[in-house]
Amino acid sequence: AIVRRAPVANIYEAVVFATFASVVVGSIFELRTRKGWFGAAAAVFGALAFMLADLVPALDPTIRPLQPVLRSYWLNIHVTCMLLSYGTFALAFVLGLAYVARWFPARGYPRWAVAVPAGIAVLGVVLAFVPAFAGHGQLRLVQYLVAMLLAPALAVGTGWAWVRLTGGGQPIDPQAAGTLRQLERSIYRVVQVGFVIITAGIILGAVWANESWGRYWGWDPKETWAFITWVIYGAFIHGYMAGWFRGVRAAVWQVLGFYAVLFTFFGVSYVLPGLHSYLKS
Repeated sequence: AIVRRAPVANIYEAVVFATFASVVVGSIFELRTRKGWFGAAAAVFGALAFMLADLVPALDPTIRPLQPVLRSYWLNIHVTCMLLSYGTFALAFVLGLAYVARWFPARGYPRWAVAVPAGIAVLGVVLAFVPAFAGHGQLRLVQYLVAMLLAPALAVGTGWAWVRLTGGGQPIDPQAAGTLRQLERSIYRVVQVGFVIITAGIILGAVWANESWGRYWGWDPKETWAFITWVIYGAFIHGYMAGWFRGVRAAVWQVLGFYAVLFTFFGVSYVLPGLHSYLKS
């Protein structure tokens, strides 16, 4: 109310808004379903993200005057829509980790077997804040890509090795299988909501771009990576309906998809020069 705009004009505000959106979406799902895991996922992600937003010095909470390009009603429409979708995908990411955490013991693996791959997956989220301390340039981009790509590779590779080393592999009992199916369905529902929102956000962004720059799409890095993120989650929805992404595959896809969200959110803003780089200021 004080600044007469949505709190989305810089990276700090965007992180806080997206985190708040994730908590709200998770709370709504929890109130409707009473499953328990929606509320837990929202609480865990909210606590970690708010803590990181407060601890990273480069995320400056100072309120400053808007740059001319942002002085538009589209800021309250397009940007909030995109951040709401990112927060929703964050919820799906945590639910994916929760699925993996339940899947390991259900298949007879020790409960501690999931700790290492899940820890590496979470580390990848933390690494997403690395660009906040870096600038533009090809070297910075390579370093960031290595960090972001290494985390999921280590998570998948370590998870596979852990599965081989810790035994297990027994059939899932009916009760655990029922819980996993419900959790899998919950992931799908959350992604559906996020996909609808990001689709609307991309379309609204194209309209704003046409008003500001006279073209709907220019393959700016942020536009390109938003489209890549849209394709990843669209592929998941299609694959889920076709039966390709079920069970643990659906959960792992959320981890990989959320890394794309993080690169779109942080990597493009801090590492790749483009029309959206003003967000870091």
